[in-house]
Amino acid sequence: MRLRNELLQPIGISQRLLEKKKQFMRSNQYLFICACILVFLPCISHAQSTNEHQKIEKLVQSFVDIDQFSGTVLVAKKGKVVFGKGFRLANREWNATNAIDTKFRLGSVTKQFTAMLVMQLFQEGRIDLNGHISDYLPYYRKDIGTKITIDQLLSHTSGLVILAAEKTFGKYAKLNMPPRNL
Repeated sequence: MRLRNELLQPIGISQRLLEKKKQFMRSNQYLFICACILVFLPCISHAQSTNEHQKIEKLVQSFVDIDQFSGTVLVAKKGKVVFGKGFRLANREWNATNAIDTKFRLGSVTKQFTAMLVMQLFQEGRIDLNGHISDYLPYYRKDIGTKITIDQLLSHTSGLVILAAEKTFGKYAKLNMPPRNL
């Protein structure tokens, strides 16, 4: 230590100045580490999301490869889409590929999910099962909308015609218009 002080004295660096410099370097070391974390954290997060993306795609592709899936996949995590992609053909006759915005003719497949969502809204007090269609869809035809209740829709006792069973359904299915104009 004495030799060190003797070497530093001719240069004009005092022991106190040297200690302050070491202390400054230590505090800056923490700042440097924090800066590195802030700079590289988005890169790590991006790497994780890329990894998730690859895992999901690999899983879906494994089913596509054995002809067990053709469709569109959308995966969200905490309200943010982490994966979205269409696989194979949506319509073989027209050679139309699947995409994220492909519209599918689902028919009755969604009835159970719709009923569950309506019942959840009922449980939350946001919908009345005795309420009428026009209470929730003000643009709906008043001659029908004021007569049919939500309960009748859920129990399939409303008397509404099944549009898909109509001969004219194909004509309407190809139109790009909102439901209120049908």
